[in-house]
Amino acid sequence: MSWYSSIPSISMLDTWIKHNYNVLFHGRPGVGKTSMVFEAFEKQGWEKNVDYLYFSAATIDPWVDLIGVPSKTINDDGDEVLKLIRPDTIKNNTIKALFVDELNRSHKKVRNALMELIQFKSMNGLRFPNLEIIWAAVNPDDDDEMKFDVEKLDL
Repeated sequence: MSWYSSIPSISMLDTWIKHNYNVLFHGRPGVGKTSMVFEAFEKQGWEKNVDYLYFSAATIDPWVDLIGVPSKTINDDGDEVLKLIRPDTIKNNTIKALFVDELNRSHKKVRNALMELIQFKSMNGLRFPNLEIIWAAVNPDDDDEMKFDVEKLDL
C-alpha cells in the first residue's frame, strides 16, 4: 500500500487503471475526489452504469443495492426456496470498475460486502467477470471542524 500526500495526476490515475490498482482517495470534502475519479473513468471511454458503477455509500442499502432481496421460488425438486433477486446494475457483466463515494459513511454490512468484491471480485459468490478495479473515497475521520458521520476504516 502506498500513501500520497498530493493530488494524483491524470497520468497517475491512468497508470492505476491500466495496472488494475484498487485505490482509496482520502481528503476533505470539496477537494475534487469524486470529480477526479469520474474524469479518469470517462477518459478511458467508460460509461456510467455500463462500464462502471457509482455508489454514494452513505445511502447504500446493502441488500437492495448490492446483495439482492430474497424471493420465494420453487426449485427443480418442487421445494420452496429463497432466491436472491439482484439489482440490474449488479447483474451487468460489463462492469469494469466500481466507485464508492464516502465509504466511511456506509453501514458496516456495505463495507463487508465490498471486502468480498475487493478480494474475490464477487458478491455472495456471484462473480463479476470483467471487474478490474474498485475505487473509493473517504472524508477525514479525525477532523474536529467537520461534523460528518464517518467511521474509522480498518486499513
